[in-house]
This record gives sequence, C-alpha cells and structure tokens, in this order.
Amino acid sequence: MKITRIFKKLIDNSKYEETCIDKKFYSKEYGEKVILKNSIKLNFEMLTISFVLVIITFYINTIHKNTIIAILFCVIIVLIPLLKLINQKPKLIISKESIVLSTEKQIKWREIKETKIEETNPSEINSYFKLNILQTNNKLHKIIINDLNYSISEIGHIIEYYKAKNGC
Repeated sequence: MKITRIFKKLIDNSKYEETCIDKKFYSKEYGEKVILKNSIKLNFEMLTISFVLVIITFYINTIHKNTIIAILFCVIIVLIPLLKLINQKPKLIISKESIVLSTEKQIKWREIKETKIEETNPSEINSYFKLNILQTNNKLHKIIINDLNYSISEIGHIIEYYKAKNGC
C-alpha cells in the first residue's frame, strides 16, 4: 500500500494551490449561495466549433469516402458539448453553512480542514482543475471544476468568501 502511494507521488506532476481571496473579486457580493454548473457560454462556443468541424468533415468525406467513420466523428464532437449544455445540474453549491457536492452530500464548514485547487498536468495544454476538499476526518473529495460558470480563481475566492462568512 505504501509503495503504491510513493509511486503515485513520483509520477504526480500536479500543482496544488490553496484557495484564497482574490483582489479582483474583493468588492463582489454573493447571495445566500453560489451554484456552480456547466458554463452555457463556453459549451455553446464548443458546439459552434463542433458544427464547423462537421462541415469540414463532410467536405473531406466527399473527397475520401469513409462515411461511417465521418458520421461517428460528427456525432461524437456534437454530442459532447450538447450534453454539457443540456445538463445544468449543479456540480457544487457553496453557501454560508456548507458545500453541497453534486452527489447531494453536504459538508459543513467546520468539517473542512483545507481546500486546495489542483491543476493536473500544468505544463500541458490539456491540463484540468480539481477542487480538493479535505475533511477533518481526512476524507478527501475531488471535484472537477473545468468549464463551469465561474472561473477557477473566482471559485477559490468564493470558497474563502463563505468560509469567512461562517467564521472559519
């Protein structure tokens, strides 16, 4: 068991950063709760790019006949952003009392030991971000926070904003 943890740490090139108050959002006020969900704007842009790729694929398909592969490719590239647009279920709800995960598990602020934002593969283009919530009982929750309706830095700010409101 310890060998696998040591091995994971050797190949883990993630970058961790504590959540903090960001001066850019310092004057911004938030309501009773903040709901983090898929970004409509970002996914609509992805859908638009997908349609452009579909047109290019059909053009290329007129030259090189690979109809099944072309149709499969088109379905996949349109389906991914379309599903994200349709799925507007909250990924995370942050309030004065607690953080509610997408699984509807509620974690009270007094049960949270620390919150960090993890950037996986920071040196690569395809890096993504996770919010790591470590509870006082050492249970760790990792929530992917890419493509949401708030930026990564604002999510960290919101967490610290509500921690302060709760007196943590």
